[in-house]
Amino acid sequence: MLHIGLISDTHIPSHIRDLPPAVFTLFKGLDLILHAGDIYAASVLDSLEQVAPVYAAGGPTDPAQDARVKTVHLLELEGHLVGLTHDFPPPYNAQRHFRGPLGLVVRGHTHVASIEAVDGIPILNPGSATVPGVSHRMDVPGNAMLLDLDGGSARVRLYQLMPDGPQVREEALLTLPLR
Repeated sequence: MLHIGLISDTHIPSHIRDLPPAVFTLFKGLDLILHAGDIYAASVLDSLEQVAPVYAAGGPTDPAQDARVKTVHLLELEGHLVGLTHDFPPPYNAQRHFRGPLGLVVRGHTHVASIEAVDGIPILNPGSATVPGVSHRMDVPGNAMLLDLDGGSARVRLYQLMPDGPQVREEALLTLPLR
C-alpha cells in the first residue's frame, strides 16, 4: 500500500505566508506527496519534501526550473498510471491530455475540492490548501487529501485544514480501472 498526500493551489507567498500547520500534521508518515500546481515558490516544495518525496504539476506562475515541477506527470504507482496536472478542463479526455490510458487523475486549478469519476477514471482535486472555494477566501480553512493506493482500489479522504488540526469532510473507496 502506498500512502499519498494530495495538495494544490497553495499560492505562497502571494496569498498567505506559509502552509497551514495542519498540512504537516495530516501528511506525517506519507510515502509521497503530489502537488497539483499554483505553488508559486519552490520553498513550498522544500517544506513538503521534509515529510516525503514530492512531484508537482506546474501552473502558469510556478518554478519551471525546479526538477520536481512538470506541466504533466505520468507516474506508475502501485501498478496504476496516475496523471498529475494543474488544469484539466472539461470535456475531460485523459487519453488526449496525458497521451495514454490512466487509472487516476490528480488535478488542481479550481480551488474547489472534488472526488468524481469520468468514463470510469477517478479525478481527484484537493482544492486549495490556503484559499479554497470559488471565492478564494483566505478566512476559510483550506483542504487537502490523503490517497491510499492498494492494488485495484483506492481510498481517498478529503480533509479541511482546521486551526486545531485536520478534519475529515468526505471519504470514498474507488475501484481503479485495470491497466
